[in-house]
Amino acid sequence: MGMRAAKRKEGHQSQVGVCSGAMSGPDEPSLQTVAELFEGRYAVEERLPWNGLSLVFRARRQGQSVAIAVLPIDCESAPERGARFAELVASSEALDHPRIVRVRDHGVLHGVPWVEMELDDGRTLAEELAHGPMPAERAYGIARQILDGLGHAHALGVLHCDLTPANVLCRREDSGRDRIRVVGFGLAQVVRRARDTDKTGPTGKGSGPAATRYLAPELLAGDPPTARADLYSVGALLHHMLTGSPPSSKSPPPPEHARAVLAFALAHDPSQRFESAAAMTSALEDWLAALVRAASELEALAPEPEL
Repeated sequence: MGMRAAKRKEGHQSQVGVCSGAMSGPDEPSLQTVAELFEGRYAVEERLPWNGLSLVFRARRQGQSVAIAVLPIDCESAPERGARFAELVASSEALDHPRIVRVRDHGVLHGVPWVEMELDDGRTLAEELAHGPMPAERAYGIARQILDGLGHAHALGVLHCDLTPANVLCRREDSGRDRIRVVGFGLAQVVRRARDTDKTGPTGKGSGPAATRYLAPELLAGDPPTARADLYSVGALLHHMLTGSPPSSKSPPPPEHARAVLAFALAHDPSQRFESAAAMTSALEDWLAALVRAASELEALAPEPEL
């Protein structure tokens, strides 16, 4: 091998080491580092506040805007991680539902796994929750749409396992209603298996210890997840929407009319929770109907205004 070729090879190996180390280390990589990683494939533009266990960026490819999720794990030193990543993301690519952000492509570049997703212009639920509790009807509508997406995914055997406010995108339509989409199916299981010492992965916005308040106890214990773990997370999100904070010993109690639904959704024992997304949706519909009836009854009891 000539000296010039040897230097080129040495430079490439150095680049691989820097990229994989920066993505899997304790500190977030700079936008420049990510842009250099994808040079020639994507034009990386800015960081997005999506997801909690990966870093997501707005990018362009062949004139089209997309979202790129970069997972903070090193597949170069552990090829089996790359195989597991490919297996889980391939199942996520089969998801095609209005309430799910679609996965379009995936790969491993210089030891760093990445996922291309369609770009959505919605705000994260975390941004919406920064304004405080929501009206019950709006909270119900958001939870119902999340459950619609989960029902589709669970029917195909795909779990989310990281439903936090950073993984739910909201867009307010002209009608005043929310259009909800869930992002990040399949990513959590890859990251958590690769980072056994930190099940929450200190990388994306919304991850870290605070994210555990939305996750089912069995997930935090490292037990095999089931669909009921995702339903627990929906209950935690609903609790936050109604009270202004996720469930904890210090959070305010939920409204009286929602306590029965939340008690089932947030049961510590998975067997005591709703058996499916459809069952939880049905309970939410009953809850909202009772709420509407109560409001109508109160309105009927109100005194007639004096003329």
